[in-house]
Amino acid sequence: EFTHSQATLLKSIAAVFFAVHIMGCLWSTMAMCGEEAHCWYDLYKTTKNDETLFMYDGPGTVYMCAIYWAIYTLTGIGYGDIVPASPMEYF
Repeated sequence: EFTHSQATLLKSIAAVFFAVHIMGCLWSTMAMCGEEAHCWYDLYKTTKNDETLFMYDGPGTVYMCAIYWAIYTLTGIGYGDIVPASPMEYF
């Protein structure tokens, strides 16, 4: 049996993980289904300019970059290295 504070902590952690997952899914969907030539993922790849970072350029890589963006956006750090690149992404 969990104490009230332990249950509250677990609920908070679950809510943060759920929010990160949803934000990551939405952000990666914009990269995969948005404007193909001009999206945040393509801009991120060209600014990083490192072939080893994007060796496995597929949905999993896009999702991991989107999760990175979601975590840093939710925590308020927001490095600014992943930014919107199309009008749909700014909305």
